[in-house]
Amino acid sequence: MTRIDSHGTPDHITESMIRSMAMGMEQGVSVASLAGDFRESLSSIRRRFLRATGTTPGRFLACLRMQRSKERLARTDESITGICLSVGYDSLATFSRVFSRMVGLSPSRYRAVVRQIQGGTELGSLGGARTRPVPARVPLESGICISIRTPFSSPIFVAAFASEIPQGSPICCLITSPGAQRALDVDRAASAHISIAAAQEIAASQAGPSDPESIGHLVGRARLPRERSRDVIEITMRPATVLDPPVVFAFKEIAFSPDVEPSCDEGGQMKVSAAATS
Repeated sequence: MTRIDSHGTPDHITESMIRSMAMGMEQGVSVASLAGDFRESLSSIRRRFLRATGTTPGRFLACLRMQRSKERLARTDESITGICLSVGYDSLATFSRVFSRMVGLSPSRYRAVVRQIQGGTELGSLGGARTRPVPARVPLESGICISIRTPFSSPIFVAAFASEIPQGSPICCLITSPGAQRALDVDRAASAHISIAAAQEIAASQAGPSDPESIGHLVGRARLPRERSRDVIEITMRPATVLDPPVVFAFKEIAFSPDVEPSCDEGGQMKVSAAATS
């Protein structure tokens, strides 16, 4: 069994840069402005982010913007235009295009779906009218076989991405339970890089002492081994840290939405159609 448990290398300067990104969105923070504030070259910042987070500062900033946008769409009645400006975009069209590409739903559809499912699905439950029947699973000898390690029993949302880090829309995604071995229906030869992300929600009372931003939310990440072995990839769930690029794709909302209908193939893999982003 190949055990993969990715943790960012501690880097206090990079953490400070990420916090500056988060605090400076409304002021139009950019990688160039960070370079000036921290007196580092753009190439130095790029190397620093790649080493500490696995992605570029520009991509990390885009993920933070989408994460903030999702939070405001879900928790406030602020207009989409207002949210667009508050996270640093000057163009509503650009904001909507980037949001739809990275989250999997348009801003208006995301807000509508969240409002529809809020209070409708108990944490940790896969029962109820808002879930869909799962067809026969992909055989374990096919695709990428994964197993999730976590002390909590709530469902885990897993997605595979054709990139070095989990970002944008996934190749496929599924819902699984702790310890179960499931196969992600991914063609290993289709992409030079395949990364896997897992997210699990738990009750805040179970989270214990942690960064306030990560309470109630565990993450797990893995990168497909270069040797392309058939071993099971074991992912350990853990609290998110500042150095984790946010996984902003809304696979939980899509999975539980009564309106959005992602296609589901014979192996139980959810694949989001273009219609879901409208």
